[in-house]
Amino acid sequence: MPMIEFSNLRSLDDLWPQLEAQVDLPLHFGYNLDALFDVLSTDLEGPLTLVWHQHEASRTAMGEDAYIALLMTFEDAANARMDMELHLQ
Repeated sequence: MPMIEFSNLRSLDDLWPQLEAQVDLPLHFGYNLDALFDVLSTDLEGPLTLVWHQHEASRTAMGEDAYIALLMTFEDAANARMDMELHLQ
């Protein structure tokens, strides 16, 4: 099962290079949470596992609003497809 892993996220700016290193993003990718949802929910072949390491440390570093927005994007993408799992570690 392909896996995408994120760690040490202190802001959304930390997310994009980690994503780019693991996924071939479409040329039109917009580097925002809507574009992230689109890629995770429709553009990637499954089954897919998404792992967010040190997510509690990210919550503190990112701030509650950004953390919740990213978490909801991950959860919404996982709920949009039957072959994706989200693991918070």
